[in-house]
Amino acid sequence: MVRVLTALTNESGRQQFPYFILVPQCPRKQGWVDFPHFSQSLRTSAEPIRPAQLTLALVGELID
Repeated sequence: MVRVLTALTNESGRQQFPYFILVPQCPRKQGWVDFPHFSQSLRTSAEPIRPAQLTLALVGELID
C-alpha cells in the first residue's frame, strides 16, 4: 500500500497514473440505505434510495 500511496502522491506517479478521487456526500437527515422495518430487521429496501441512486448513476457515467 505504501508504494501505491507514493506513486499517487509524487509528480512522476501522477503523470504515470492520472486519477481523481470521488467522495460522494449524503444529504443531511438522509442515509445511503433505507431500513423500512428497522426495529425488527436490518434488511434494507429492495431499491436503492435517492442518494445511493445518484451516486451509482454517477459512477456508471464515469466508467463509461
